[in-house]
This record gives sequence, structure tokens and C-alpha cells, in this order.
Amino acid sequence: MSSKEEYLDFFAQFIKKELGIIYHEANLYQLETRLNEITKELKFESIDELYKKAKTVISPDMKRLILDVATNNETSFFRDGHIFDSIAEIYRNSSPAPGGLSPFSIWSAACSRGQEIYSVAMTFDEVNDAKTNGWKILATDISERALEQAKSGVYSQLEVQRGLVDPKLSKYFEKTPGEHSNSWKVKADLQRNIAFKKQNLLDSFTGLGSFDLILCRNVLIYQDVEERKRIVARMYDALNSGGHLIMGAAESLMGINEDFETVRLCGATIYKKPLAIQKAS
Repeated sequence: MSSKEEYLDFFAQFIKKELGIIYHEANLYQLETRLNEITKELKFESIDELYKKAKTVISPDMKRLILDVATNNETSFFRDGHIFDSIAEIYRNSSPAPGGLSPFSIWSAACSRGQEIYSVAMTFDEVNDAKTNGWKILATDISERALEQAKSGVYSQLEVQRGLVDPKLSKYFEKTPGEHSNSWKVKADLQRNIAFKKQNLLDSFTGLGSFDLILCRNVLIYQDVEERKRIVARMYDALNSGGHLIMGAAESLMGINEDFETVRLCGATIYKKPLAIQKAS
């Protein structure tokens, strides 16, 4: 029988190679718990049996499950509420693009199960400023299971209770059909301007578009420093001039990137791509 250290190291290295996510010794217990989920789903007798199979060949189903459970999809609606106050200010003060037709463009770079993107959508809907040109959101994640829930917009009573106050719940959600249903679904109007896509942050961002705001919260803390530098540099390139990057409350670009300007807005630390200098004609 293989030792626990042997199979945990194998899967930790596989996840690091595929996603850049690092499992340190202190959180290997989380990896073991998640591998137990895969073992049961794929009907193996033990993690050791899963490991021996994976050493021979990792099937597409096994790979998908490993990458799904490797990510931490813990989230809630309006997590770190002051962030959404700052997002509302950024949107309210955004300048229309040349021609005045382009909507404000947002990329949620790790949308998880969707609470973040719907919180942003509710925030924008409530700004309701005639001076704005509307908005669109690209929601991406590596986890197919998380993306499926985000697309469905269906949440349990417990999930909506985490961060949603009643006026917003009744305005933007409706009870799913069924006499004993205990779930809520996002109303279609709120989903209209949201597109979903599977995206690994280690892969190229080519084809995703350009953005006025990128949300990448509580994601890069799982990457090593060099990988963070590469990802942030590519996000900088994906931002429009004057665009903003918002990271998690405990995250910082110190030692990662010096191209952004650091600004404080509504009590939140935001990173801004400097406005391009217009050359005199």
C-alpha cells in the first residue's frame, strides 16, 4: 500500500502543474478530504486505489473531478460589502467609450458558483444611472461544477441567507417551482448580460476581450509569487486604459506588480491601470 505522503504529494504536484494552486503541508488535510470525494464518485475502494490508477492514466473524468475539487469555491453574496460600494462608484463614474455605445465590461476571473457576479449585477442595476451605457459580465472559472451552478442561478435557502437581505432577494430572485421547494432562482433580467466560460488562469487570455474592471478575489493567494506576477501582468494587459483590478481583502500587489496605481475607494484598496497619455497631433 502506498503511503499517505506519497499519494498526497502526487496529486498536489499534479494540481500545481495544471492550475498553479499550491497545497502546503498545513492544508494537505483539505486535499485528502477532496480526494475522498473523488474516490467515492469514481467508485474506487480507497484513495490508494485512485492513486495507482492515476499513476497509470488520468482519464478526462478523473482530471475534471480533480481540478473541480482542487479549487476553493467558498463564497457568499456581497462578500466584503464595501467592495461593492466601490464597484458602484467605479461604474457610476465611468466615462463612456468613444462613440458612447460600449457597455461597461467586467471580468469575474474566478466566479465560483456565481454569488459574486450576481452581487455585481444587482449593484449595477441599482445604480440605474442614465449617464452609463449599461454593463456586461464575463464570468469564468476552472471548475465545471461551479460554473454549472453559476449558469443555473439556483441557490438553496441557506446560500441566499448568506449575504442577501430580503429586499434584494424578493426583487431579483424567485422561488423555484414545487410545493416544497426550498430554492431560489435568479430572475432572467439579471442574467441577460452575463456570459460564462471555462478558463484556467494559467492559460492565455487571448479572445476574452478587454475590460473596464477585473475581479480576481481570493484566488492568487493559492499561487506562488512568480505565477502571480505572470497572471497579474496579463490582467493588466487585458484592462482598458483607466480600468481597475479588485483583489481579495487580504491580497496585495506589493512585490507583484508596480504598473498599477493604488487607490482607496469606499474603504477598499483598488488597483488602477493609469490612463493612456494622449499624444498631441
